[in-house]
Amino acid sequence: MGTEDLKFSKTWVTGDGGPIILMEKVLLPYWEGSNAPSNGRVVKAESRWGLDVATDYDLACDIDDWSGVINVVNGSAFVLGTSGDNMATWVPDFAPNGALVEWGYADREDELIEAARNFVDRAEFSSCVEFVVRSSPLVLFMAVESGDDPTYDRIEFEIEMGKYNVSSGLRETEKSLVICHSFDLQDGKL
Repeated sequence: MGTEDLKFSKTWVTGDGGPIILMEKVLLPYWEGSNAPSNGRVVKAESRWGLDVATDYDLACDIDDWSGVINVVNGSAFVLGTSGDNMATWVPDFAPNGALVEWGYADREDELIEAARNFVDRAEFSSCVEFVVRSSPLVLFMAVESGDDPTYDRIEFEIEMGKYNVSSGLRETEKSLVICHSFDLQDGKL
């Protein structure tokens, strides 16, 4: 059964592949996705997708781990190092302060969410980054898109402002593959 045959209770961000990105809504006008940087702005990235100059999308593609953080103007964005056709959603009730869950494979959404919950509860993560949230809401979307020109579904949600440790890792069973990014608020004072 393909993902197109499933009925979802959550909204899942997905596109034609490439990274998924999370950033403060106020930063969206500064994200140009796969478009050439405007107004003389220069993006420094190793990756190149389709243009001779580096783009914001290229910068997101430079993340070669489960996740990473990149600068966006005077803020930052959390990048899910997604490859292929993975989908991602926000699950606010996962401990300690919510989690981004990437759907690798599973027959049903409830199986995948349960596998993710077990993974988060066991804290079996392989990497951790610091992500600072200076304003809310946040928006989860495909990094290839410009911030002000949605092509795919997006998720917008509120989260407490502050400094987070985001732990990431993969769990695979016979029935599912899930990548989790668990948000743990370290300092709510900025």
